[in-house]
Amino acid sequence: MTALPLPPHSGEEAIKVQPLKEADPNVCVAELSDSEDDDADGLFPDTTAAAAAPDNASGSSDDRIKVTNALSAYEKLRICYVRDKVTGDCSQKAAAALKEKNMWVNRAKRIGPVPGVEVGDIFFFRIAMCIVGLHRQTQAGIDTIRPNENKFGELIACSLVLSGGYEDDVDGGETFTYTGQGGNAYHGDKRQYRDQELVKGNLGLANSCKYDVPVRVTRGCLDSKSPSGKIYSYDGLYRVTHFWAEPGMSGFRVFKYSLERDPGQLELGSRIVKFSGKLQAKMEARKAVVCEDISGGRERVPICAVNDVDAAPGPPPPFTYITKTIFPPGFLQPSYPTGCRCVGRCGDSASCLCIGKNSNKMPYTDGALYEWKTILYECGPMCRCAASCPLRLSQQGQTRKLEVFKTENRGWGVRSWEAIPFGSFICEYVGELLSNEEAERRVGQDEYIFDIDCIKGSRSRGVDISSFFEEKDGGEICEVVEDGHMSIDAGSCGNVSRFINHSCDPNMFVQCVFNDHNDMAYPHVMMFAMKNIRPFEELSYDYGYEIDSVRDSDGKIKKKRCYCGARRCKKRLY
Repeated sequence: MTALPLPPHSGEEAIKVQPLKEADPNVCVAELSDSEDDDADGLFPDTTAAAAAPDNASGSSDDRIKVTNALSAYEKLRICYVRDKVTGDCSQKAAAALKEKNMWVNRAKRIGPVPGVEVGDIFFFRIAMCIVGLHRQTQAGIDTIRPNENKFGELIACSLVLSGGYEDDVDGGETFTYTGQGGNAYHGDKRQYRDQELVKGNLGLANSCKYDVPVRVTRGCLDSKSPSGKIYSYDGLYRVTHFWAEPGMSGFRVFKYSLERDPGQLELGSRIVKFSGKLQAKMEARKAVVCEDISGGRERVPICAVNDVDAAPGPPPPFTYITKTIFPPGFLQPSYPTGCRCVGRCGDSASCLCIGKNSNKMPYTDGALYEWKTILYECGPMCRCAASCPLRLSQQGQTRKLEVFKTENRGWGVRSWEAIPFGSFICEYVGELLSNEEAERRVGQDEYIFDIDCIKGSRSRGVDISSFFEEKDGGEICEVVEDGHMSIDAGSCGNVSRFINHSCDPNMFVQCVFNDHNDMAYPHVMMFAMKNIRPFEELSYDYGYEIDSVRDSDGKIKKKRCYCGARRCKKRLY
């Protein structure tokens, strides 16, 4: 770990450091005061493991819940502020409101892993990393711990964000050369305009090398579908192996730090993000495809099937792909009531009939549903607004690039090639509409039967943010909603949703939606993201079974083991 000398023009001596091995990578200190190879080989086994075994997070399952709840509250509040046209930066204002209510987590700066944060976690706003304690700087690329707040008595770097802000950076993924901070035009053309100094973050990284302490690394890249235009992926712990100073591309002195990733961590999240972008541009890069489009062209976006698990790989068993639920023979569909008279887009709650049905609040903002509701009303066939109206969100069909893939022990599953922001619509559960009596007669064939229940809805609805508003925001529908005793069977006829597996820690929630009728017996069953979903993370929702609630034709309790792999897995599906 010999340091390279400074360039002759600097007039400084060579930087000499000897790493000390006694550093504790998990020491908690300082309470806060106010381009690599992108080939797919070897990528997906690690990705599947990340989805099935979330133990790559440091800390306990409670720590993970605290992190996900904090991020969920932040996203909900940010979307509400955008909807209400709050002046200023809504992302910053939402974070400030959460901090005021003491809802930030991991308030202590620390060296090493952050409790509840997983390698591969994604963020669409930098301030979100501050909320969970991953990186406490909203602009600076290097986060440090002050000398009087760590056991080394010197400034120590604990985290850095690599997002292409300096022209001299060289990123190789598992190893990279990081250019120190300072001396370039922020938000400019990345060029240096003066020498860098060995102070602040630069000094902190030098001391991290000296004491051989791990540094958390998060990579950021542009993403057109991100609400911020960027996506940040946490890539785990690295070590500064050596550093030096030399003239940069613009002729000014820059400090360079060579970092190497600690072994034994999960696949680089940023590599998966980058590879997913390549796939969307060139599907041929995807390996082990056994069916190019299971929908047979019926969806706007093709859905491929991938099987790299079986020795003799093959596609999913045949079924009839449909995009709308099939009603039983002789079933009389109710007519849709009078619609709104909005022109173009619905938006004025004072005059829009459909927004009025949603407690006078537009439920969607920028294509996201911020909060689960007992019932959600969309515009329908009698409304005058355009097909692009934001209150027709779930009627646009499946627009995400999804794939059906063979799992190791749970049959077929579904995952997305792209990152999915919180609150995004993903798909509708469609199939054959049945009475519950008919569904019960299909005992032994109930693998794909969804019991419609607007009252129970999804078990996983996220954290409540009503305390941030004078009135309960997005209040519940006042009418009495009773179980309509209807089910949807996607066994022989269905869409991509029939392959979505259960999880005791899901990343989607179920929302009952009405748009073409208002018969409470059979709403549309829509699925939305309840957290930020990273590329190739398996999609899942809570099936909602109670333990010992399922019986066979003889009335005996049926038991089915759960293989979701969540930390708080109930071990049984029912």
